[in-house]
Amino acid sequence: MHKILTIILSFLFSFQVITGQINFNKQTISNAGEKSYFTDGSFTWTLGEILVGTISGTNVIFLQGFAPTLLSFNTSPTSPVAYPATNILQDGFTANWSPSTGATGYYLDISSDENFSTYIAGYNNKDVGNITFIDVSGLTANTTYYYRIRAYNSFGTSLNSNTVQVLTLPIQPSSIGVTNLEICSGNSTILYYSGGSGTIFAWYSGSCGGSLVGTGNNLQISPSSTTTYFGRWENSSGNSSCLSVTVTVNQLPTAPTSVSASQTTICQGQSTIFSYSGGTGTTFAWYTGSCGGTPVGTGNNLSVSPSTTTTYYGRW
Repeated sequence: MHKILTIILSFLFSFQVITGQINFNKQTISNAGEKSYFTDGSFTWTLGEILVGTISGTNVIFLQGFAPTLLSFNTSPTSPVAYPATNILQDGFTANWSPSTGATGYYLDISSDENFSTYIAGYNNKDVGNITFIDVSGLTANTTYYYRIRAYNSFGTSLNSNTVQVLTLPIQPSSIGVTNLEICSGNSTILYYSGGSGTIFAWYSGSCGGSLVGTGNNLQISPSSTTTYFGRWENSSGNSSCLSVTVTVNQLPTAPTSVSASQTTICQGQSTIFSYSGGTGTTFAWYTGSCGGTPVGTGNNLSVSPSTTTTYYGRW
């Protein structure tokens, strides 16, 4: 609010002092002796002029030929500057602003609407006292808020500060999972999540925030070895905590380098011994009929007694 003070001097001229904008007219005063007053090294003037200036925030008339006259009239404080929020959390943040000249306190507005058509409960013209930051709580995660400040003193309230936008942190998912916890090398499985909120859901391997694997729900993966995956919600202010899931990858067996029989020709009723060498796998199995056909047995040095000429197959 601008307060206007009009002063009529005996020299039959007048001038106005307006808070925030000072207007004055130069007037000639006859027979005035030349004097120059230095106030904090800021102001001088020449013969026959009247100036209006400021000394340490107090409006002053500089009248050539007379000592400066101090005018102590009511002025409201200047508008503060709102600074970016700090300490952003899921349910709050710290609002910051600059001190205002002449302020004895500040009012804070917070809204989820940039036009401040509505307010967050308890933050419509909230008197926060004579401070330049305040912790705000009780907000909703992953939500955009706006705040602004006004300074006040016993003479009035400043105009609004600039508006600061704040996005609270996202919420972690309630669960993550995978369609197959155990797969064979070369196969794939699907990562999925539920719950939480944020701008984007990101998957990592190695650690939470490590190597980016992909984004979104129902992400297909084909790990070459056993891998732990980490999933979290993210937005421009930060990230939620991660949940993790491990996919076990079973490596495919490798073929034996050779198989053999202790005797490849036997009489009916006799037996022979099967053996193998090389290759890798969990179990070495023997079959007849075809590879993977009718199981005969497992392991090395397997004794068999076929009743007819038979072909045997061995694999890991």
